[in-house]
Amino acid sequence: MTDQQVKRFKYWEFRTMAMCIFGYALFYFVRKNLSIAMPYLNEEMGISKSDLGLFLTLHGLIYGLSKFFNGIWGDRSNARYFLVTGLVFCGICNLLFGFSSSVLVLGIFWVLNGWFQGMGVPPCTRLMTHWIVPERLATKMSVWNTSHSIGAGLAIIFCGYVVSLNWGAWFDASSILSQHWRWCFLLPATIAILGAAVVWAFVRDTPSSVGLPELKTGKAAPADAKPHTKAEEKAEHKAFLRRKVFLNPTIWIIAVGNFFVYIVRFAVLDWGPTMLKEHLHMDISHAGWTVAAFEIAGIAGMLAAGWATDRFFGGRAPRTCGIVVPRRTGRRGTKTDLSRLGRRQRLRVAGRTDVIEPLKSKARQFSAGGLFVSGDAVLAALQIDLDEAGLQFVGFLRQNIRLRRLRQFVEFVEILANRRHLFI
Repeated sequence: MTDQQVKRFKYWEFRTMAMCIFGYALFYFVRKNLSIAMPYLNEEMGISKSDLGLFLTLHGLIYGLSKFFNGIWGDRSNARYFLVTGLVFCGICNLLFGFSSSVLVLGIFWVLNGWFQGMGVPPCTRLMTHWIVPERLATKMSVWNTSHSIGAGLAIIFCGYVVSLNWGAWFDASSILSQHWRWCFLLPATIAILGAAVVWAFVRDTPSSVGLPELKTGKAAPADAKPHTKAEEKAEHKAFLRRKVFLNPTIWIIAVGNFFVYIVRFAVLDWGPTMLKEHLHMDISHAGWTVAAFEIAGIAGMLAAGWATDRFFGGRAPRTCGIVVPRRTGRRGTKTDLSRLGRRQRLRVAGRTDVIEPLKSKARQFSAGGLFVSGDAVLAALQIDLDEAGLQFVGFLRQNIRLRRLRQFVEFVEILANRRHLFI
């Protein structure tokens, strides 16, 4: 490429990366808003926790199937159209959910939302591979992966404040709009649809769509190669899926590992606000901040994993996983005696009862957990256990990082590791 083309390519690479982060973060605004709304669905609509759990289970199953099938279709589709379509339909499902009252109808719209949620990851990963060279892909993917935590954290904080507002002051008590939980879906849906228009305006599918040469990846086709017919391309695609996906043991290992990581992550995101509100009697906005700390801390884990993969292992993600694989996840964690915390002295400020100490304790514990759970930036289940191997790895990083701020950050992580008893 010429110097002018290189300059334009860097501009479009940054623009595409920013829009992928922005666009996928919006999917969380219309996915994790249910977490904040659940206590109010239980109180105002009488929907039981078992029904809410069924909503979450069916949504997760459909979401997983959707990511699988949409991943196959997304490989052969225009990523710009695919991403915007999924985001718009997620917004529509949330609008319909917010105006519904029947448990069955609510469940149907939330399951449909799960299907359209699966249209978020495939186009983003496709855009990344078209605009980023393989040597920097792990680092860039880890940067994009922060959109998960940014979106989830902001969505829960935003909805926590939305549901705390006195909507009955603006709407008659007989109006459905006076019910707090509905605004957890109506406002995020509006934001998602408006954001989809922004993504549509700024994203382009491939470099060739803006007059730039495509990245050279893989083996070049022979000069005398004949163009394939549609039947041959279809057969070749099926063979690729069978050999590289279904019969690839690495894919299955990553899938199983990620399954267990998301058990922890979604348990905190989906049920954390309800638990904190009902058992610790936290204000819902404070509960939102506490759960968001889990996701915000995960950003550090994502960036560190992606950077280490490219910096030390030449993009070979399994080596990163081999160093930081958990050994004591099931035995040690952020176990807390809720009954003891619930009896702590409450401080009354301006007529409100705020449980200060439990809030600090849970925020600290959730953030510590998030730091070491959100590591699928290297396309694998990445958890960091603060044991001897983890401390050795942190020490190795500290000695080899020359940039002042990065070195200070790693030293901070090492201090946390040495004082891990404070989080347990």
